[in-house]
Amino acid sequence: MKRLPTHAVMGYARRKGWIDIPGGFALMRDRAVPVGSKATALGLGFLLMLVLQALEFPLEAAVDAMSLGMAVPFTLAFDGLEFLILPILFGAAILSRMIPRVPTFRP
Repeated sequence: MKRLPTHAVMGYARRKGWIDIPGGFALMRDRAVPVGSKATALGLGFLLMLVLQALEFPLEAAVDAMSLGMAVPFTLAFDGLEFLILPILFGAAILSRMIPRVPTFRP
């Protein structure tokens, strides 16, 4: 019997988990991981954040128009936090998928 793609995906999610952000942060700190892989993961995280910003821009513009400009400071503060935090989180999640976590023995 052939497994449906959704069954295969759900089995994978139960076994390994979707996103391993703490593992990605550990890989970011690990000196054995090449700098190029870390830079690629952060660059892809930045691109993902830009796509997210482009998708939420029309909604933010509508909220600003309806509030007669009163929401502008809050939107700018929230966007600034997104620009700082999201690329690092996305980069850690991507890095955990790029580099498999291999248990090492450290005495």
